[in-house]
Amino acid sequence: MARKENLEFLVSVCPASLSNKSYDDLLTWLFGDEERSLAVCSRVAFKSMKRKIRGTNKMPIHDEPAYKAEVNGLITRCVDVLLKRELSSREAFYSWHKESCEKICELSDKHIEGEFSYGFAQYLLNLTLKNMLLMESWDEYFEPIKNSLHIPADGKIIEAASEKLGIKIIDTQGQYSLYEVSKTKPWRRWNYSDYIRFQEDVRNSVDCPMDWELSVWTKTTHKEDY
Repeated sequence: MARKENLEFLVSVCPASLSNKSYDDLLTWLFGDEERSLAVCSRVAFKSMKRKIRGTNKMPIHDEPAYKAEVNGLITRCVDVLLKRELSSREAFYSWHKESCEKICELSDKHIEGEFSYGFAQYLLNLTLKNMLLMESWDEYFEPIKNSLHIPADGKIIEAASEKLGIKIIDTQGQYSLYEVSKTKPWRRWNYSDYIRFQEDVRNSVDCPMDWELSVWTKTTHKEDY
C-alpha cells in the first residue's frame, strides 16, 4: 500500500478527474506509461527544470536533445553511485550531493547560455530523488538516509519555509530575513553556501524535510508547476 503522504501528494497535483484513481494510475499520470525507472524520474525532473530555465527568458538551451540526453545520463550515473554506497551518515550523503551538483553544473554550462547556478542543479537532482521516493521502488536504499535527503528548493518552497517555519532566506544584499519577493535572492541564483544553509535550516526545523515538502505541495493549487 502506498504511503499516505505520497498518495496525498499525487492527488494534489493530478487533475480533479483522477482524484479517485488508484496509486498506480496516479503514478502513470505523472510519469507516463513507461517503466518505473530512475531514467523516468530524471526525465520528469528535467521537464520541470526546463520550464523554470525558460521562465528566465535569458538562458536558451543549445541543442536541447543532446543536453537532455547527456544530463539525464549523468543523473542516472550519479544516483547509481548513491545506491551502491553505504550512505547511512548525513555527511556522506552531503558529500555525494555536492559532488553530483557540481558535475551537473559543469555539463550544463556547455549547453546553456547564461549562468547555470547551483540552484538549478540542486533542483534537478533533488526532484529526481523526490520522484524516486514517490515511486516507492527504492525504499530499502532511501530508508536509512531519508531524513538527510534535501528538498527541491524553488520559490514556492522557499516562501513556505519562511512563512511556516520562520526560516530566514538570503536576500540580494547578502543579509538574511524572512521571504519577501522583491528582496529575497532568487533560488535560481543561489550558490552552494546559499543552498546548504537553507537545507540545514529546514532540516533543523522539521523531522523529515521530504515529508514536510510533500505536505506543502499538497496544500497548494499550482498543479501546473510540477
